[in-house]
Amino acid sequence: MPEIDQLINFIFSNIDDESVSLKKRLKNGYRNYYLNVELEYQNNSSSNCSNAHDDFSIVIDNENGCLDIFSNFENLIIESKELCDKWSVVFEDYLSNNISKEFDKMIEKTFANSSQKNILREYKLQKINI
Repeated sequence: MPEIDQLINFIFSNIDDESVSLKKRLKNGYRNYYLNVELEYQNNSSSNCSNAHDDFSIVIDNENGCLDIFSNFENLIIESKELCDKWSVVFEDYLSNNISKEFDKMIEKTFANSSQKNILREYKLQKINI
């Protein structure tokens, strides 16, 4: 599946984009990786412009040795232990080397849009003083 490999490579090469995220979850003793792209569409069909959101996700499911690709309530399962193994190593390496950065992004996203922005501000000040 070279086209799937190329797609994952392309998305992962844009990991610094705000719309791209990579997460790891442990399930039944297996490491699963979630490569997500948040898509935003502008709806011009009505008089007032609105934005619609969708996610495009590729899940590396190491328990079942497959990739689960889904978007907009459609999914495609690709059984490929080779791709799972390859991208699991790449993703694990990235996450291990960027744990502080990913943690900071998570905290920022969680509190930045909440009504408790003062908690984020205090956390950042405390972090500076450490």
